Amino acid sequence: MVKRRTLGDGLTPEETAFLNDAPEAPTQKPEITEHVSKSDKTRASPITEPVSSPALEVRAPIHVHTGMVGLNTRVEPHISAALLRASTDRKIERRSRAAVQDIVNEALTEWLKTAGYLN
Repeated sequence: MVKRRTLGDGLTPEETAFLNDAPEAPTQKPEITEHVSKSDKTRASPITEPVSSPALEVRAPIHVHTGMVGLNTRVEPHISAALLRASTDRKIERRSRAAVQDIVNEALTEWLKTAGYLN
């Protein structure tokens, strides 16, 4: 049976010395700092605050995203084929909003408005 080597057996003496001279991991908890943007002229440096600070509370966002977000879903084969055909036809006719993403976005928007989920 072949004798197995440890990971340390493959290190050079320089690598071993470097690892042995490495500083120990910090034992204190790191302080939480609040990020200050460059446009904020009232503060010169980040402020260190305790974890229980009201500035660090998690609150529900009013508006989550400003651009497009990914959506992954499965549909029946006939819906996928029809969607691809609609997209292709619209591209051939050089109509706007011809991408599959645009068609799905428009259809979902209409359904969500009808169902009362969007204004």
